[in-house]
Amino acid sequence: MKMKRRDPVRQVKLVFNKNHKKLEDVRGELSTSVLADRTLFLAYDESSAIERLLEQDGAFTKHKSFELAEFFDLPDGGEGEMDIEGLAWEEPYLWFTGSMSLKRNTPEEGDDDATGAEKLQTIGVDKNRFSLGRIPCQYDAKKGKWTPKKKVKSNGEVYRAMLLEGGSDSTVLTELLSTDPHISRFMNIPCKDNGFDIEGLAVFAGRIFIGLRGPVIGGWAIVLEFGVHEHGDFLHLDGRGHRDKPYRKHFLKLAGMGIREINVENKTGDVLILAGPTMDLDGTISAWCIRGGFPKREVSICHEAERLYDVTYGGQHAYGKDKAEGMAIMRDGMHLVVYDSPLPDRLVGKSGVWADVFHP
Repeated sequence: MKMKRRDPVRQVKLVFNKNHKKLEDVRGELSTSVLADRTLFLAYDESSAIERLLEQDGAFTKHKSFELAEFFDLPDGGEGEMDIEGLAWEEPYLWFTGSMSLKRNTPEEGDDDATGAEKLQTIGVDKNRFSLGRIPCQYDAKKGKWTPKKKVKSNGEVYRAMLLEGGSDSTVLTELLSTDPHISRFMNIPCKDNGFDIEGLAVFAGRIFIGLRGPVIGGWAIVLEFGVHEHGDFLHLDGRGHRDKPYRKHFLKLAGMGIREINVENKTGDVLILAGPTMDLDGTISAWCIRGGFPKREVSICHEAERLYDVTYGGQHAYGKDKAEGMAIMRDGMHLVVYDSPLPDRLVGKSGVWADVFHP
């Protein structure tokens, strides 16, 4: 049954630095978001940076960019695309993940048939996409903001910025998944072709949850869950080398949709998901909830996902526009939704954009 689209209860303005060298990309290609108290962290497509806004007078302003190359030695350096598709917060760490996906080249207007066909058969690898890590943040109580740092000392503890171990175009996670009976055959298929594609990250009680836009298999979406620990200069998967797999797989029935964003509600452990089409097409984007979270089993099948509301229906305004991509939980429990490819009436002035607030 098709659920009626729910209108937002209000809108919140996001205001970016008008002098940012990629301003139109920042406000026009938002891909993920997370809130840490009054600090909003965002990322956008085709970058290797995290954007920070601060809540002030009912809006989010005071934009500042943090290039991940300032914290890590990235395989492709600071100019290489990371395709950050997931942000998560567990004090004092800001977590992030690239999509870890392959991408297919696409024809452009003006290409002849031969050139267009050749592009369609070309599959590329952006090495920075294969990054998952965490950055410690320092809290400024006077200004009410969290600031990412390479190292933070607090209460006798030292917190460091670290990446998950891996090679130049892989991680220990993707290496393990290359032999997974459900996922392995999709690892060499590009994103948006139902290939392996991370879009969503949550961290709760020391456990990491990554949502997959693809693959969706037999109509079932997938969430992977695992733990990590520090070893030397990198994060390592808990339990690697043991008899049991170091990750759990949760299969969800989301009306055939793939995962676009994932959150865990701190008080209840409920898992909140933004889901939409796996392929490159317009379609319904919906919010879902798994009450009480996932079972603590190596594999689980979840029939009980509750469809909360539909954010948008594909093509209701214009093809490829106003695609809900990020969902953050606000301090009052409301859902803050940000959009990729916003419609003109969502843009505010020269450097702002409206985000929507939905009642859960």
